[in-house]
Amino acid sequence: MNNHNSKTPIKIPLISDKALSGWLTAFVVVVILITLGMIGFIIAKHNTGEKFTEFYILGIKSKAQEYPTGFILNNNGKVSQVTYGKTNYEATNGAGLVTLGIINHENQTEEYSVKIIIDSQPARIVFGGVNEDALANIKLQSNEKWENAIGIVPTHAGDNQEVDILLFKGTESQPADSLRFFVSVQQEN
Repeated sequence: MNNHNSKTPIKIPLISDKALSGWLTAFVVVVILITLGMIGFIIAKHNTGEKFTEFYILGIKSKAQEYPTGFILNNNGKVSQVTYGKTNYEATNGAGLVTLGIINHENQTEEYSVKIIIDSQPARIVFGGVNEDALANIKLQSNEKWENAIGIVPTHAGDNQEVDILLFKGTESQPADSLRFFVSVQQEN
């Protein structure tokens, strides 16, 4: 009887630690480069941020408070006095002032226009000393800001008149955004 208790060892070729370390380093570098390339492609080709337009008004002290609350109209239909918060001021250019702001975050150039409705009636906007039906052709590049003082002129006396400032984008007929506050208007004696 032939007893074979001895087993022949199987020889496995071993990779040296130095070679293994080199291969692992190269693999990690390739994975990192591929990942960075994919992230760069996604950022360059796909805009993952939200597209929107900031639209705001600031009161008399360039803060989000002390908006016009009261107007006194003279006999010529111009504003002679404006109440901001609880303080009365002489009107500027026959209007009450707010600072209007628009910031384009649409990731493309946009053209805006602004209209004002007071007590459900179109109202004039005083801008640069000129009475306008609307502010038009406000063209802003991506992330560009437009902030200017505008004048508001109510047309008739009455309490709690709703002032709506409407923002339009491009040639759209419906407002993209709106701002609202209320005023009381008295006729001068």
